[in-house]
Amino acid sequence: LRAARTELVLGQPFFGVLALSVELRESDAIPTAATDGKEILFNSAFMGTLSQEELIGVMAHEVLHCGNGHPWRRDERDMDGWNVACDLAINPIIRAAGLTLPKGALFNRKTEGKSAEWIYDRLPTLQIQAPEAGVGTPSAGGDDVLDGDGDGSEAKAQIAEWAERVKQAAEAAQAYGKLPVWCERFIDQATRPRIDWRAM
Repeated sequence: LRAARTELVLGQPFFGVLALSVELRESDAIPTAATDGKEILFNSAFMGTLSQEELIGVMAHEVLHCGNGHPWRRDERDMDGWNVACDLAINPIIRAAGLTLPKGALFNRKTEGKSAEWIYDRLPTLQIQAPEAGVGTPSAGGDDVLDGDGDGSEAKAQIAEWAERVKQAAEAAQAYGKLPVWCERFIDQATRPRIDWRAM
């Protein structure tokens, strides 16, 4: 995973800079890989089954969850459904970047460019076949978006901190001439203030 992170820094600096913001920690309690916004926890047995390209994709996948603030945005939503929605929101970005995810990663064309909240509200109407076990998939027996520390103002502060990291990562990628076109939309989604219009 450290080698995968290094390759991201050199080849895909947007993901690489974000990946430098989290610690890596082995955990047998995690079936595949997961993040709480501070660490990427990984099951070494599962990681040992992946190619180097898939390891790079997993690293990018987990840091995109952080960059989107997913560990702090679940609120009262069902954990399994939230994880599915979050994966459907970010996996198209991984694909657009030309990275490889493990077999069984969730995709649905109807969810491209949509937020995890938008997807979650429509999960019952989206036909998603249960994939083979892979990172972040329900059939793997685990959820890869864990709840981050804090709630209320603390959660908002964490989301804002990651939004700033997303901006810095984009600036670094731009400086190296490696800021992908799709990145602009992601940056807008990750840094745009979120207001619960129903509550308003």
